[in-house]
Amino acid sequence: MAVGREESVYMAKLAEQAERYEGMVEYMQKVADAMGEGEELMVEESNLLFVAYENVIVAHHSSWRIVSSFMQKEGRGNHDHVAAICGYHARIKFELDSIYGGILCLLDARLIPVVTVVDSKVFYLKMKGSNQGLIMGKGGARLLANIASKTEDPQTLRMIAGAIANLCGNEKLHVTLKKDGGIKALLGMVQCGHSDVVAQVARGFSNFAKCESRGISQGHRKGRSLLIEDGVLNWMASSSATFSASTRRHIELAFCHLAQNEDNTLEIIRSGGIKELIRISRESSREDTRNLAKKALDSNPAFSAEIHAA
Repeated sequence: MAVGREESVYMAKLAEQAERYEGMVEYMQKVADAMGEGEELMVEESNLLFVAYENVIVAHHSSWRIVSSFMQKEGRGNHDHVAAICGYHARIKFELDSIYGGILCLLDARLIPVVTVVDSKVFYLKMKGSNQGLIMGKGGARLLANIASKTEDPQTLRMIAGAIANLCGNEKLHVTLKKDGGIKALLGMVQCGHSDVVAQVARGFSNFAKCESRGISQGHRKGRSLLIEDGVLNWMASSSATFSASTRRHIELAFCHLAQNEDNTLEIIRSGGIKELIRISRESSREDTRNLAKKALDSNPAFSAEIHAA
């Protein structure tokens, strides 16, 4: 490691101790600039880079939320300072956009192209996930799915599944996530059989189903669940009882949310989901999940007809 690079790493550590994270970002950018062609960041350098950007982003987001709150409050009453607050709000937003643009440029141009270790790629993508819209816009879900298809390492798969699970919690990203193979990749990772990976997969489907259910109740989403075409429903209906308690709770909750949508009725019945709903309504460890299962069974005439015909 060149002397200039060593000094920049040292100064980045010093900036971290002094909690001067914008300075830490500057030093880590110097580290990246000092990298030779085809050279990768060391583990310590990667961690410093993540800490630097994460803290700067968190601080700016906090400022943005506080100023947004003031802008709304002043807009309802005292209008004297609204223009000044709006200008300050726009300035913080511009700074945030610049930070995101800087890190995306650094990752896309300097770091991700030269990374050969799968874990490192996931690390960088996880950092890009600080802004989910940008990671999706840059094809992040496709890259995650591609990495998942080429590794059998449980730790790497757990990290990928966790990253996709986080994206599943953003309803605005659902269509792109499915189109780019994120849902299919998430289900495919179940095949590794590792409990920690399956737990992240279940969390992702739970996040996805809850978002869909909320969208329907708020009136801005209609139609069959995007999870159905990739076989997720069949997996949930037949597998929930075989996993750990925490994983099972995620699967049960996801299944119950899918059952609230009448457009999923036929697929629920075909998958044998009526029996699963009955089991959940009686055996789930969570009262709210039991009640959600009972609500689906009681409110859907087709489900009631299937039960009486059995």
